[in-house]
Amino acid sequence: MAILSRLIEPKSLFTNDVLLICADDTLAGFTGHLLNTFQQRGFHTVVRVDHGELDREAIQASMLVIINISECYLFSPPFLDNLAEIVGEFTKERKARLLLVDVRHPTGTYAQALTPYNNSVEPHRIHKWLNALTTTHAFVSHFQRCGVKNEEQCIEEILQMVSQHFASIIGVNPRVREVIGLLYLESDDGVHVVGICGDPGIGKKTIARGVYDLIAHQGFHNYCFLDNVGNILRERGLVHLPRMLLSEMVGNSVHTVGNFAGTVGNNYSELGNLVDTIGNNCIEFGNFEEGMSVIKHTLNQKKVLIILVGINHSDLLKPVVQLTDCLGPGSRVIITVQDKCLLESLGIKKIYEVK
Repeated sequence: MAILSRLIEPKSLFTNDVLLICADDTLAGFTGHLLNTFQQRGFHTVVRVDHGELDREAIQASMLVIINISECYLFSPPFLDNLAEIVGEFTKERKARLLLVDVRHPTGTYAQALTPYNNSVEPHRIHKWLNALTTTHAFVSHFQRCGVKNEEQCIEEILQMVSQHFASIIGVNPRVREVIGLLYLESDDGVHVVGICGDPGIGKKTIARGVYDLIAHQGFHNYCFLDNVGNILRERGLVHLPRMLLSEMVGNSVHTVGNFAGTVGNNYSELGNLVDTIGNNCIEFGNFEEGMSVIKHTLNQKKVLIILVGINHSDLLKPVVQLTDCLGPGSRVIITVQDKCLLESLGIKKIYEVK
């Protein structure tokens, strides 16, 4: 079951969040990078390389279809026929589930790109292709890479579009909307903490994940969603928390890694090298405080989103709440627990109780 359809539309029959359709020329490049990024951000994403035959089953099973239009795509009449058919079907169904992304570099007009076909292809067929390539309305969105400085920025903008696209397609679960309201996203004053509490299996994680998917790309420098935090810290110790945060935060940064610096003890290094070392399990903080000093040095001027799921013991929750002292203004922290009293005992006032 697709992640977003499960979060916001539980009875949906979709099995994929996103389907990427491309030609061979972008599979190892832009499309591959987009796939990896979507998967890292929690979108269940699959890729189909267009070889001239439509994978109708995959299209129908996907909440959102993204077609990456490359030079190879424009040089293949069967690809263009498929594109025209897909656009026509989505328009006819009046379902806003299609995004066309122009990945050519440099880009030119589609009319110019189709000029070589003028003497070999029927005019009405070319007209269908051109209409599909230039269609932009409520049911087919179009993203031009023109003016985008680099691939990383392009992918980030597409992610923002996709988040907004899902919200407009399926709406927002009322519980998710209520938690977002508690976060007071309009303000960059201080760090806001929201606790979500309720019995096991009642949907705390689902709500937290829904919030994350909808707001993670809305102005945060870094963001992470950590599941099963309580059990992990019980097994590996509290010192493991800063390691998890550093690893996830850098992977989900909208800035280059070189912009960050971390410190372990008295030794300073680029955070990129630090996280590589953490990923290879070659570094251990001496204690929790040492790890948190790295977090503070790295993130105290950054607006971040952190969601921690499943912390149900006061001895773990109290140090986690101290994390807020290490974050920059405008940051948001969401913590899920079973017992509301745990949150109240630590002075967390914004609490959403799931019943």
